[in-house]
Amino acid sequence: SSQFRDDYYKDFNKRLTGVDAGIVFEQSIYKEYLWFRPEVSFVQKGAKAVEDRTNYRVTEIFRINYVEFPLLLQGGYSKNKFSVYAQFGPYVSIGVSGKDEEIAQTKDKVKLTFGKTKNGADIERLDAGLQAGLGGSYKLGKGKLEANLRFGIGLNKIDRLKVIQNRTIQFTVGYLLPIGKNK
Repeated sequence: SSQFRDDYYKDFNKRLTGVDAGIVFEQSIYKEYLWFRPEVSFVQKGAKAVEDRTNYRVTEIFRINYVEFPLLLQGGYSKNKFSVYAQFGPYVSIGVSGKDEEIAQTKDKVKLTFGKTKNGADIERLDAGLQAGLGGSYKLGKGKLEANLRFGIGLNKIDRLKVIQNRTIQFTVGYLLPIGKNK
């Protein structure tokens, strides 16, 4: 889920659930204790605001789709088939699309645009920040079943007014297949 952090958009305080799907690479740096873990993922970030008006409620959903590139350092411990780890590192996300949807008596959708626009809906294409997480895995067959909980914080403001900053909580479950020499 993700959420904006700022004072101007303080009504956007409801977490928004989105998709996180990608490819993970792991390269051992020091035995089975320290790994470099670059990733490529499709992620959705955004927030939701709910406002009660006189006779009706308005819900606004702001969502941006990104291709994200985390570069993580992962340290952990393994025993038998189980492994636990912590990870930390920077990420860069490139915005590919998005929408701002307002749901009231009518359902209005506005496609978000990146860069400078005439209507003032400027959204920066790049989001960069830091991620930290914990996870575990279980060797299953040729690969391993993995669960990961990660927190991310954007370090830059992504809007024209310089007030929107991304924060994310990611929970992923996946099956990692070995390729190359680490089979």
